[in-house]
Amino acid sequence: MRPLLWTGVRLDDRHGLGTFQPPPPAALLYFGWETEFSHDCLYLNVCTGATGPIDKPVQDWYHFEVFVFGSGSNPLQDGIKLATECIIVVTVNSRLGRSGFFALPEMNVESGHQASCNYGIMDQIAALEWVQRGVSSGGSNVHIFRNSPLAKGLFCKATYESVPGMTPVINGPGHITAYMTMTAADEAGTESLDVLDASFLAELPGFPSEMILGASLARRQGPWKSYLRLTFTSLSVYDTTSSIVDDYVLAGQLTPPFSGQRRQPRGRAAASKSHS
Repeated sequence: MRPLLWTGVRLDDRHGLGTFQPPPPAALLYFGWETEFSHDCLYLNVCTGATGPIDKPVQDWYHFEVFVFGSGSNPLQDGIKLATECIIVVTVNSRLGRSGFFALPEMNVESGHQASCNYGIMDQIAALEWVQRGVSSGGSNVHIFRNSPLAKGLFCKATYESVPGMTPVINGPGHITAYMTMTAADEAGTESLDVLDASFLAELPGFPSEMILGASLARRQGPWKSYLRLTFTSLSVYDTTSSIVDDYVLAGQLTPPFSGQRRQPRGRAAASKSHS
């Protein structure tokens, strides 16, 4: 669904609230001193200098998230410094967790694309489209966008900042460093309804956001168990938060991030090179 258009001038003296999420621990990178969250979260921030060329390059900067935490107002991604270097910096809020990556078979049919998930990725792509229409050239979250047909032509270069999106697809729900299959996503969504004692999707709006976020799904076997051996539950947040290969937002044939390149060798060869 496209956002409603509006006209006129609105007061813009603060960052928009981030999406509903478990408050991140203060020791994590995702912590941004936020205490309020909202479903009305789809905002972006633009930082630019008062002088410089008209046609400045644009950096779309997506915050640290693991698809669960944070927002575009994280102080670590303040764009003021880059703006002084004649770069326009755009930071983006998107839906996260169960708001951003939740699938159900009945929703797949309603969507018209047989895909009811990856809302968080679609939010980020919508921000790229806005930048292309209203600002200048762009950059992006290339882990995801290099595999999304919907993002084609919306960015030219990108920087990797984290691991998620570089690992293979797994047919099992709930791990932040791997893509999920559509089947696994549907299973996690259905299981979430069971835990919440909701018989169908229409009941979900009646549940408090805290209850939806706090419903833990058992993960006693399969990929979740193999990745986190000492963890027997989903910790409430990671079970429906992976990007999902739905052949609409994310293509089934994933593109390798380092095609035709080799890593720097370790050991004596690398050491001798550093002293040459």
